[in-house]
Amino acid sequence: MAYGTDDFTNVTGAITVTISGKANYTGTVTRTYQITPAPYSISTDSASKVYDGRVLTADGRIDGLVNGETVDFKVTGAQRKVGSSKTIYSLEWTGTAKESNYALASATVGDLVVSESTEKVVVNVSGGTFTYDGQAHGATVTVSPLPEGYIVAEAASTASATDVTSGVTATADKLVIRNAEGEDVTNQLDVTVNPGTIVVTPAAVKVTTPSAAKAYDGTPLTAEGTIAGLVAGETATLRTTGSQTEAGSSANTYAIDWDGTAEQSNYKVSEDLGTLTVTRQSIDPDDPTPGAYQNATVDAPKNVEYDASEHKWAPTVTNGQGKELVEGADYTVSYSTDDFTNVTGAIKVTITGIGSYTGTVEREYQITPVKLTVTTGSATKAYDGTALTSSELSITGLKGKDSVTARTTGTQTAVGTSKNTYAITWDGAKQANYDITEAPAPTPTPGPNDGGNTPNDGGTTPDGGTTPGDGTTPVPAPVTPAAPANPIDTVANALENTYETVTGNADGGEQIYDEANPLGKAPEQRCWIHFWMLVGTVVTAIYGVAVWLHRMNHTRKLRKNMDGILGDGDEPAAGPDPSATNETAGMEA
Repeated sequence: MAYGTDDFTNVTGAITVTISGKANYTGTVTRTYQITPAPYSISTDSASKVYDGRVLTADGRIDGLVNGETVDFKVTGAQRKVGSSKTIYSLEWTGTAKESNYALASATVGDLVVSESTEKVVVNVSGGTFTYDGQAHGATVTVSPLPEGYIVAEAASTASATDVTSGVTATADKLVIRNAEGEDVTNQLDVTVNPGTIVVTPAAVKVTTPSAAKAYDGTPLTAEGTIAGLVAGETATLRTTGSQTEAGSSANTYAIDWDGTAEQSNYKVSEDLGTLTVTRQSIDPDDPTPGAYQNATVDAPKNVEYDASEHKWAPTVTNGQGKELVEGADYTVSYSTDDFTNVTGAIKVTITGIGSYTGTVEREYQITPVKLTVTTGSATKAYDGTALTSSELSITGLKGKDSVTARTTGTQTAVGTSKNTYAITWDGAKQANYDITEAPAPTPTPGPNDGGNTPNDGGTTPDGGTTPGDGTTPVPAPVTPAAPANPIDTVANALENTYETVTGNADGGEQIYDEANPLGKAPEQRCWIHFWMLVGTVVTAIYGVAVWLHRMNHTRKLRKNMDGILGDGDEPAAGPDPSATNETAGMEA
């Protein structure tokens, strides 16, 4: 037999076999056969998963190889991105099997599927509450853990707030999630964003104004305040507006002018206000309150001599700043008396501060008596057994409408000298207002008569004269040479004494000023009706004594001649005016 090939293992096509008879046999027969390819099959698996950034692969296999023959079979299909692809494979006949010996009977290829993650991604945006500090305040963004294969490329919020605001909404407006390939898959994911809120609250600013105090001086009391808490570099103007001028107290207020870089809305102002206190200024130098006395002055009055006018002293009060104060508004004045005309002793004046002033100051002054001069006349005569008098009297120094009633009371009968005293009735003036200065003149001693007589008791004031204090003051009279008694004087004295007995004298009497009655015009304190009744009686009596008067006149001449013979050396004084009587003198200023 002869074969057409030497390879009887592998598929080589038809093998021809030629059979030729040999020996007993002859002939040739041809036959053919062949080795056919063995069938094999390939299959790859399918696979799926959620994207995780890693390659998705699947297994595969080849079936039908014989006798342990081998090939290089690989599943090359892979899926990494979200999506699907075939589980492809590769077959290399590099092993012991020959491709020609096999025929693919079937090939099953699987699918590789990668799906996007369905896990929820939570994005939280956190704002916050911030105290104003002049800086921008934003929000933070946090992302929940991502599935494997995803990364957060960016997560931020552009929202911000600098000035005070009740709330700015902040979102994750900058959010990028990438897969392992670097692709932005943010929109393919189930992302939930929780926005936040940015709140800026006012910064605390504190204004402090101090307290201050002083005694009233007419100028405003102020004290500058301070402001603390403005953000560095920001400015505003603080004005301290508190002011206290009058006595009292008030808050030390302020005002803020937001005229700089600071915005009022960014601050919350708290305050600690002081008190401005103005105490009343004292006019009393001895006021114990510290600082109350500021050298205020109250002038002092001077004593005033009585002049029948009112002397109500008004003080001049000046505060420590030299301002003259006003009575009734700044101080009151009270007096210890309502009589500012007459001599009453010390007048106490009390000055008391009111309104913005306090303290009490006392001053004293007085109205002092004015000098009143009383002058009485002098007279002289020789002793004749009758009283020597002189009605001559003058008063100077009465003030205003003051008037008094005065008369001389001096009398001298015995040889000697006495004062020609007087009596004053203070019926139109007050005695306390006057300081009497006397200009007295002594009544001369009468000369000796028929051997002389014993002098009197030295000039004692006769009855009817009183001492100072009850309205009368004894007054001396100057000494003049003795003169013989005049019978007319003697008669006149007798008539006056009789007259005063009937009508009364001026002592304690009431002045009568009756202008409607011609007989009452004189100021003397006597009744003229009774006077004329008395005159009629006296005229009758005069005739009876006319002879006696003639004799007395002769005696007087004889005594005068005797004085000349005896060499007395003194010129006789003129006799008194027969018309002068010792009548009460009415004095009126």
